[in-house]
Amino acid sequence: MTMRILLALVAVAPNFIHAMTFDAKPPLLYLGGKVATSDWAAWEDAMQRFRIDTVVFGNSPGGDSGTGRRIGAYIRDHAMKTVVAGRCISACASMFLGGVERQFIAAHRNQPTVLGYHGTYRRNTGERVERSADYFLSMTDGKMSDDLARTFTGLDNQRGALYFIHRAQVADDSQALAYLCEGEEDDTRRDKQCVNRKDIDAVTSGVLTTWELRDVPPWSFEPTRRQRERGVTIKSWD
Repeated sequence: MTMRILLALVAVAPNFIHAMTFDAKPPLLYLGGKVATSDWAAWEDAMQRFRIDTVVFGNSPGGDSGTGRRIGAYIRDHAMKTVVAGRCISACASMFLGGVERQFIAAHRNQPTVLGYHGTYRRNTGERVERSADYFLSMTDGKMSDDLARTFTGLDNQRGALYFIHRAQVADDSQALAYLCEGEEDDTRRDKQCVNRKDIDAVTSGVLTTWELRDVPPWSFEPTRRQRERGVTIKSWD
């Protein structure tokens, strides 16, 4: 995958509903959409109803940071596994880190799949909030350096992020597997303006636990128009 293709996938997030979708297919739970505070209640409901051992993350632009870390901590405490199967950015990527095993979906070539990390920002102003990077250091089992965590958590622009892709997505070993975007780049020229971080990758940084890809069934839950218009958490068992 070229740099231009990668950044076309992450440059502009589509319009999402105001909370996540929860699709329970035990032992799998599929999550997608924007992360909201109300998602914690939906998460608890899912955990009470179903025996889940793997959480699959689809397209999500992130959202509420606290909820993302709370769900990520629950995933770790209950020894669940995680799989990324779409554009999983910010709070979504924080949840993904909770998995005791963390993998890319095997079918990544058929859909845009990338993990993106940045700091915490005020919802209304976009101003960066000073926050410890300890969550990322802990969830990566000490593999992520403090300097690296501070690099992306210290980005002043919430449009910026450190993006990770899988090594199977690049044409050869000369291409970077991580890209740092400050957030000020021209969306049409990010392939030229973002920094190629050839010194790091998702496995050595502890974001993934293995390069091995995981084959999971495709997402099958499609919310109705009326459900989307409600702008609240949508559960497949509602």
